[in-house]
Amino acid sequence: MRRVLVTGASRGIGRAVALAFAERGDRVGMHYAANRADAEETLRRLPGSGHALLAGDLGDPQAAREIVDGAVERLGGVDVLVNNAAAAPSDSTRHSVADVSCEDWQLVRHRMVDVNLLGAANVTYCVARHLIGRAGTGSIVNIGSRGAFRGEPDFPAYGASKAALHAFGQSMAIALAPHGIAVLDINGASYLRT
Repeated sequence: MRRVLVTGASRGIGRAVALAFAERGDRVGMHYAANRADAEETLRRLPGSGHALLAGDLGDPQAAREIVDGAVERLGGVDVLVNNAAAAPSDSTRHSVADVSCEDWQLVRHRMVDVNLLGAANVTYCVARHLIGRAGTGSIVNIGSRGAFRGEPDFPAYGASKAALHAFGQSMAIALAPHGIAVLDINGASYLRT
């Protein structure tokens, strides 16, 4: 049995990932940002026991630390991290250069980078330090996006943050390999098709 922390697990890809791990007998810490009802629905669907809900805004570095600390405490440790949470494209986050003010451009860009890149980086750091501290092996999976490779003209900060997440994952794969920690990047759209 592995102890798995999945960020952004209340719906979509995160929910599917949480279910897949639980169906294999793993205990899952499901992070969610604000939608507790969806997170509780995911929890209700998970087979097995010992799962945990963990709330927090990954755009806040202190919250990222508290989410990992909560997962370690409630699951008895973390063996696998899935960085899935993202400030995703939607009508409210559209920020085409031709259509938004400079203030809105900056606001959306900061939010997407804070959650999609820096939040994932902060959670990765905390989980990696936990694994290194207990001298254990583990895995970190970053859920990317095809937007990192094809461009996102209406959501350029989303595409840039996901491209940066891939580059971050490559760096962490090299840095953490000597500690027995594997790092993998997965394109979210590809995951949904498998």
